[in-house]
Amino acid sequence: MSKLKFRRPSPGFILAAVALFVALGGGAYAGSKISTSDIEKQAVTSQKIKKEAVKTNKLYPGAVTNSKLDNPIYWAYVNPAGELDRGNGVAIDSSGGGVTTIGVGHRVVQFDYKVSECVYVATGRYQEGNGRIVNAEADPSNGYRVRVRIRDGAGVATDGNSDFSLAVIC
Repeated sequence: MSKLKFRRPSPGFILAAVALFVALGGGAYAGSKISTSDIEKQAVTSQKIKKEAVKTNKLYPGAVTNSKLDNPIYWAYVNPAGELDRGNGVAIDSSGGGVTTIGVGHRVVQFDYKVSECVYVATGRYQEGNGRIVNAEADPSNGYRVRVRIRDGAGVATDGNSDFSLAVIC
């Protein structure tokens, strides 16, 4: 059996190995030394971020809020009694609600933000046998309010089980 002979590494091999370790360790060193304060404002734009690279679980809680979006969404759920049950962006008045009844099957929801140039989607609970028609429109007298009308399947104003959901997309 022949014996393996070990030769002394050549100076070129030693130089290449040192260069490899420096190159591999340099990125790790830089990564440990660069912080968010070292990045200029507007340096990282949406065009520079790989698609789907930033997921919700990678964001700091509260980093993205509705008011920071280009097209915020406000919403309200109004219960059958005509009271605000829950919502986002609804103006809460001194009585605790941002919803006013101005007639049979006619409610007004007031928001904290001007919503007159937005899109409105309202849905109501289906009533067996006669359906439900719900529509929403801007209040022409106040840009912060949305009028919601509730009708039965025949188009007659109704308050029975007149809960509805309203989405305002700006």
